[in-house]
Amino acid sequence: KEKIKKFSPCRILARLFGSLEKFYLSAIEEKKGGARRLQKKIDEPMGVFLAELKRRARTKNNLIPIKALKNTLRVDRSHEPFVLESVDSGLKDSGLKLLVSLLDPNNNNEQVLYLAGFCTWMLTFNPKMHRQIDQFDSEEKNTGLIKNMVRTVRQVQREKVIRICFAAFRNMLKSEELKGRLVGLGLLDVIKTLNQTEDKELKENTAKVSRELKSFVGQLSTFEKYTTEVMSGQLQKSAVHNETFWRKNSAMFEKESYRHIRKLVELLDSKDLDTLEMACYDLGEFARFHPDGRSIVTRMGGKSKAMKLMIHRNEAVAKQALLFIQKLMVSNWEFLTKT
Repeated sequence: KEKIKKFSPCRILARLFGSLEKFYLSAIEEKKGGARRLQKKIDEPMGVFLAELKRRARTKNNLIPIKALKNTLRVDRSHEPFVLESVDSGLKDSGLKLLVSLLDPNNNNEQVLYLAGFCTWMLTFNPKMHRQIDQFDSEEKNTGLIKNMVRTVRQVQREKVIRICFAAFRNMLKSEELKGRLVGLGLLDVIKTLNQTEDKELKENTAKVSRELKSFVGQLSTFEKYTTEVMSGQLQKSAVHNETFWRKNSAMFEKESYRHIRKLVELLDSKDLDTLEMACYDLGEFARFHPDGRSIVTRMGGKSKAMKLMIHRNEAVAKQALLFIQKLMVSNWEFLTKT
């Protein structure tokens, strides 16, 4: 009873803002006077309400606030105040950060996963939110909204959670940047491992996403495929991580002030083991084949980070970190490996 008393206003306000939005849009269409004043009256309390919902959604008893968020995000005007960071008690509080924390594949509460996926799905109907999601994920080192969604689809067995994630993925196909992230994060490989389903909507969305991403990949050069993977923030043991690729393309990495190399150095802080292993390998190969590779990587902080990884608990990561340091210090690597 106490929970109902405490949180029932969340549901009431969520429905209220939805009704006010419809009334506002109707006023715009009919060119009634006072529509702009009404807009302001809706936006101000909505911003306050969303900030409070974001705060409550981080608490232990968060199911009702998340349900209220789901209902509120049906209103397009709620997207921007939800996504943009607000300062609450000195802490930056972005709605995307909240969704990342809720869409944790290790979360045992499948209803929370579903509701967080539903909130994301609502955002993906808005093209402006595609840019916000892409920008947010590009700034995250160890996590990201799309990364957590792909992990969730890979690990969680509950069909309704997978269905809502693929509904969001389908909307993301309208953005070239987000398609690149989905490819880089290995969603095509995840689709191959999914169990057969009789759910018509899930089958349709899975097929659509798979078809579109395969077409997207087919149009990319090898270097573009590598770029897509690196900028997704998660590296895999794929065909682009080899000596031939680096021998042929090392000069290409001079573009945009060595943007790819900066990202690889940043990925040396990743918690993902494959990403750490491949980042060490790739930076070592860049050091080998680019004339100034050793000095560039060292100047960017790659050497100091790799030295810490030499004692990593994972044997494969520690081995690649050691090889990376050797490549930085030895100019004639081919001679060393032959001897």
